[in-house]
Amino acid sequence: MGRSIAIAAFLIGSSYLAIAYNIPTRAAEDPVGPRMYPMLLGGAMLLISMMLWMEAQRAVPVAAAPVDPLLQRRQRLGIFGAAAAAVAYALTLESVGYLLTTFLLMLGVTSAFHRGKLATNLAVSLGTATFLYVGLKRFLGVPLPSGILSFLG
Repeated sequence: MGRSIAIAAFLIGSSYLAIAYNIPTRAAEDPVGPRMYPMLLGGAMLLISMMLWMEAQRAVPVAAAPVDPLLQRRQRLGIFGAAAAAVAYALTLESVGYLLTTFLLMLGVTSAFHRGKLATNLAVSLGTATFLYVGLKRFLGVPLPSGILSFLG
């Protein structure tokens, strides 16, 4: 199973890099360029796939554990929930804006992993979204959609 995931991650990362490489660039665009972020993501995916492959090579086979249908159901719901959150993020990013959409996505993810810790989840989500926004927009000059928070610039 680990090798299959590593191969899938490698194929996705390679495809992503190939597509990112074909993004046209112009000298007058932002200093980072439209290709940089997708290429970083593709490269990170390739690196992760190699790490997964090495981990799968070292894995020691374990006796099959009894199947827990409740655990399997929760895992499936988590996977579909994450996929639905990613689709919702992509669909609302332009209209709602980067900062608010990222905050809501982070709040959902942290709430799923740390149930019952609302104050911590709010702080981590707000901190992460703000840090990424300031880093990308102010320091790197990446144009981000402001959406309903257009007064932020």
